[in-house]
Amino acid sequence: NSTPEILTIPIVKGPMGFGFTIADSPYGQRVKQILDQPRCKNLAEGDLLVLINSINVSEYPHQQTVQVLKECKQELETII
Repeated sequence: NSTPEILTIPIVKGPMGFGFTIADSPYGQRVKQILDQPRCKNLAEGDLLVLINSINVSEYPHQQTVQVLKECKQELETII
């Protein structure tokens, strides 16, 4: 059994977003797909989003998490 690891990963928002997509899971919002691997180098598909810029999104529904991501200006700090 592997123990979940919490990481702080800064990701810079580009003109088309952050370079990853998210999807619902039984445990919250997970990274569904990495679209820009160089920008998301420490992020992996299946990672669970816990905090976005100090906002706890662990129990947020999908649309609310998407809104938090949209409101980020430049550098997104996500703890997964």
